[in-house]
Amino acid sequence: MVLLKGLNYDISNQEKTFLAADVASAAAVMTVDNSNGFIAADYIVMNPFNEVTEILKITSVTNTTITPTTAVKFNYSNKDRIYKTPYNQMRFYYCATATGTYVLIDTVDILFDELHTEHEYTAGTSALYYKRTFYNETTDVETDIDSSEYFQVTDDDTYITAEQLMIYLQFANGVIELSDLKEIIKLAEMRISLDISSSNSVILKISSFLLSKYYTLNALAAKAVSYGYITATVEGRTVTKSHTELKKDAASALEEYNNFLTANIRTETSKTGFMEQISSDTRQDIIDIMTGSQDALDFENIYLNSYGVRGRRR
Repeated sequence: MVLLKGLNYDISNQEKTFLAADVASAAAVMTVDNSNGFIAADYIVMNPFNEVTEILKITSVTNTTITPTTAVKFNYSNKDRIYKTPYNQMRFYYCATATGTYVLIDTVDILFDELHTEHEYTAGTSALYYKRTFYNETTDVETDIDSSEYFQVTDDDTYITAEQLMIYLQFANGVIELSDLKEIIKLAEMRISLDISSSNSVILKISSFLLSKYYTLNALAAKAVSYGYITATVEGRTVTKSHTELKKDAASALEEYNNFLTANIRTETSKTGFMEQISSDTRQDIIDIMTGSQDALDFENIYLNSYGVRGRRR
């Protein structure tokens, strides 16, 4: 079994309005600031990216009211946001190869409480390739699967695998157990979830590499306390590092991680559709403070391995 995570449809540029009064659960109609751009049969997202949210289908509209086809499930407050969404469901597909013919797994309702909608695929494995599309249950309209980027998952539901981390670190087998690296990756990604809230899979993967590197070096430094030093084969040569040297390398790795986040958060902040909820002066202050900009894909062109050897991948 694997856990599939499909990035939700970006509704930030869709029509939106605000509740003009509180709405109690089981209410059959809601009063809004205005209903411009909303028509019958549209789908709407109530209070997205909060614990209390749901998708409703509109049955009728007046200038100041929206009536859904079913009563609301939760309580909502005055000024809660309402966004239109062209799709209310997500479809997951699988294929044995990246460029082959993809087969439908299931169609699930999009959940807008988080950035992703999740689906447990009991027959799934980390060897398969996956895609997701968006689907409108009423119109039967679906986004083009050929335009959807494929993705893979790990059995542990992490952004990277222990084997990938080993390659990134340029470690030879035996320096640290793969089972230990799996736990380190889990720890790193829990920390990342507290540090950032990003919908960019590239940023999340690179962050996992960088922070996992930091935790790996800390683990090796702890091991060096008992043995006095760590001997490893890196890029075909033997390197010996003491506890102090490993701690310094770990500090550099953490700085690299923090610098990467700083460089990319500005891009995320300036692009997010919900920044318009902040005053223009405050928004500009936030963007100005977060100086620097870096394309996450630049990471593919250069790396620093754990022992400080700078090199370029060919």
